[in-house]
Amino acid sequence: LFSDAEDEDGNAVKLLQPWNIKLTLTDGYLRYPTEYRQTFNGKPQERSIRLVTKNKLNIFDQPKRCIDADDVDDTTCGWARLNNGPGGGAGTYVPHSQGYCCECTIGQTIGTDGTNSRAALDCDLLGQVFGGARAESAHCLRFSESWYQGFELGSAETYFSAYVDIWKPHPVTGNYTLERLTLGPDYPGAGSAANGVASSRVTARLLGSLKPPKDSPVLANKLLLIPQTPLSLVREGLSWWQLIDKERFGLDGTECNKIGVSYEGFHNQARRCETSIGSCLNNQIEDFVAEDNSRVATGLTSTRYRISSFGDPVGIISDDYMSSGIGFRRYYLAYKITQVQPQILSLIHISEPTRLLSISYAVFCLKKKT
Repeated sequence: LFSDAEDEDGNAVKLLQPWNIKLTLTDGYLRYPTEYRQTFNGKPQERSIRLVTKNKLNIFDQPKRCIDADDVDDTTCGWARLNNGPGGGAGTYVPHSQGYCCECTIGQTIGTDGTNSRAALDCDLLGQVFGGARAESAHCLRFSESWYQGFELGSAETYFSAYVDIWKPHPVTGNYTLERLTLGPDYPGAGSAANGVASSRVTARLLGSLKPPKDSPVLANKLLLIPQTPLSLVREGLSWWQLIDKERFGLDGTECNKIGVSYEGFHNQARRCETSIGSCLNNQIEDFVAEDNSRVATGLTSTRYRISSFGDPVGIISDDYMSSGIGFRRYYLAYKITQVQPQILSLIHISEPTRLLSISYAVFCLKKKT
């Protein structure tokens, strides 16, 4: 409540009627605009199937043969299918999802090639020829039940709301009415309704810098990962949200050992039958989750990939905006600003004509209580 002020010459003046003004500043946040990129599997895995193929020297074998041809329906690994069939059911085959086959090379069999077979097959010459069993293996890509939605992030923005509650007297009747003005970095100025009386209008504006603190984390070089399935993982909340460098991702699915590796990348990997099982499927989302969990288990307080590694996370917040007369909603990853920063210290400027042909100004410093 105030009723005294100073004029521009520093002289004390008394308002005809006192005003009651309440200034409230909400918690401050750093917020990062989000844009959906794509969905990633948490932990692709390789399944290997060891088979025995027919050998003419042993007619009693009941052989199975590894099949991975593009034009065969009944492949050893089976086909993944798109949901583009009748009624949204199984439809066309997903290219490269039939996996691939490996067998002992001649060099491995006779001992001139020192490389190992992918499934550690028994390539011994005696076993192959006189045992009547030439080993083969099928290698299939299988996805885990965990899936994460990936989002790109924009630059940090300061976000808070300043509420100006004004109980002001009507210039004619003297009756007090309450009006609230809402300000923030996106809307630094606001004005009250005049209600048909020009002298009752109040305007407020945030003054000073509204930029985020200089030490705000830069997250534009990372992707935000939020669990989508299973529900048990979603219920874990922010503890499973990750921020991982973009260089760890292969968005087209063709790169081994990148998040996002697909059937194509797995099927077409180089020297695929000469490397060990799982060699194309390292550095996946849940590998980074496990790395952070291991750090915590050994007593380290800092993690590298959890969103809490970069501040005190709130989660996703949203606001509404208009474009060409159409309403939209924007979503942001938000962190609390744990300490009052100089950028949060803002000035509220209220102007109110209190006398005919005269305007008085009141300036306030708004600071969040600690």
